[in-house]
Amino acid sequence: MVRAGGRVSVWVHHAERLGKRPVGLSIFFPAYNDSGTIASLVITGTSGAERLTSDFEIIVVNDGSVDATRAIADELARTYPTYA
Repeated sequence: MVRAGGRVSVWVHHAERLGKRPVGLSIFFPAYNDSGTIASLVITGTSGAERLTSDFEIIVVNDGSVDATRAIADELARTYPTYA
């Protein structure tokens, strides 16, 4: 999900719960003019989280970047429709 209100863009993924009590994990990436790194950070964070638990979220907070950080976060949310 991308929340694009004001200066903040948030992308969150909640993995499917498998019917047992999951271990919750939140991975938070603050972003300011990080268009060159944000996609790889999110992909790496997702890959690592999937190895640890099925219940996790990835949060990217874009604090007013003037580069393409917000657009990249928005594109990640569109590219991966299982993220909600």
